[in-house]
Amino acid sequence: MKKLLKAISLLLGIVFLFGMFASCKTVDPSQDEGSDAISGTVEVYYWKSGVQITFLEKLKEAFESEHEDITIDLSGASADANVFFNTIDQGASINTIDLYIGTMGAFWNRTEYLEPLDDILDYTVEGESKPIGEKISTVSYKSDDNRTYALPWQESVTGLVYNKEMFAANGWDVPRTTNELIDLAEEIRQAQLKNDGDTVTPFIHFANGYWKYLIEPWWAQYEGVEQYNNFWAAKYVAEDGTVEQPSNLVWKQQGRLEALKVLEELLSPDGSVYPESNSMSNTDAQAFFTNGKAAMMANGAWLETETKKELPQFEIMRTPVISSLGTKLGITEQQLCDTVDYVDGVTQTKPSGVSDEVIEQVRTARSITFTEAGNFHVVVPKYSDVKGATKEFLKFMYSDEGIRIMAENIESMPAAKLSTGEDVDTSSWSGFAQNNYDLQKQATFIYKRMNYALFYMTDLEEAWATQPASVFSNSNPASRMSAEELFNMLYNNMTGSRWQKYLIQAGLD
Repeated sequence: MKKLLKAISLLLGIVFLFGMFASCKTVDPSQDEGSDAISGTVEVYYWKSGVQITFLEKLKEAFESEHEDITIDLSGASADANVFFNTIDQGASINTIDLYIGTMGAFWNRTEYLEPLDDILDYTVEGESKPIGEKISTVSYKSDDNRTYALPWQESVTGLVYNKEMFAANGWDVPRTTNELIDLAEEIRQAQLKNDGDTVTPFIHFANGYWKYLIEPWWAQYEGVEQYNNFWAAKYVAEDGTVEQPSNLVWKQQGRLEALKVLEELLSPDGSVYPESNSMSNTDAQAFFTNGKAAMMANGAWLETETKKELPQFEIMRTPVISSLGTKLGITEQQLCDTVDYVDGVTQTKPSGVSDEVIEQVRTARSITFTEAGNFHVVVPKYSDVKGATKEFLKFMYSDEGIRIMAENIESMPAAKLSTGEDVDTSSWSGFAQNNYDLQKQATFIYKRMNYALFYMTDLEEAWATQPASVFSNSNPASRMSAEELFNMLYNNMTGSRWQKYLIQAGLD
């Protein structure tokens, strides 16, 4: 009898343990479809960087007042930019984040964990005249399967910030072309102005620099926006129209070399860059800049937020047109300057000897602006248990009401525009922010496109494997390279076995 009872007890124990293991079985996050529940708590991760979280707090307040069954939890905000990559593949059993808002440039190799958001793009908010997708024009996130897994939320302006007061006090004109910028930098070096014992330099930057906000627009000005975008698809188009993809020849686009030549001329001469720039943090460099240690700095619309003060004496200038474009178009430097004045509205007189076609090419070049919108977006885990509620919040975020809340609190136009086509009210914004908004309205935006496997499946996350600014401004002249040398090195690094390695990693071999 005891043996029978023991056998029964053993059997029950095995059944119990089996049940425990079965109930603890991990669901593959890429196969977990979560729940479309339209009520509950939506946990939000927000990357706290150059934009304060205030806009999200205001969105939460307005949204919850209209949706009593949904709570937006912002307690997961963090300064850690890697939260997405560290958590998205964990699945619902570990990761409770329902909405990521931040910087996730290479999310493309995580789309198996993401919820398609095409229904948000197709949705028309009650009382509005167009779907949300038509209100977003800057960035496209279509994947290979023709689905959209991310939406942009910020449309940041970048460029060359200059000290207006310093310029005015010294009679310096804002440059229209890169040749004028090069001449201005030389004039500033020769002036030997002093600031608390330090010599004022033309430029300042930090270790990783923001010079891509200038050299990539110059590259796109010379090549054209389509060719610049072709780089991010490794798509080489020969002069006869022949297309090769993937091709490492995109690293040899002439516009890249022309942009590097300009940067070399700006930064290589001694005294061009504030000392120790190549080892500074961004916050230190920005503090030195706004305290008058340098006349110009490549930066963006977040400068006021990160320095925590209004900057009425500073402004982002319209990006000077690369002078070699004039040579390419068959016009002189003076004609290029006159054409810039014409397209800027400084003069109503057409430049002499310049065709309408060339004028339009210069007009487009003048408007090209790099935006970080390609990095700043929102994504939703497909395994979230409140996907319906999360999407309701996104619909509100991209509604005209939500856009106005965001614009007011960011002091910048979000990536989505008002359905009415009207401007947002900027009367309460700082002068710095108002100027940025004017630049936004005139801009032809370019951005880092990470939707091609060669980039999102490898470590090719930037157009420049080596920071050109640190090369040209190296404190040891013997360690500097010429633009031509750097250009060739960057191309040579993408040939032979290394190129094959990247193709294999990307599944393109």
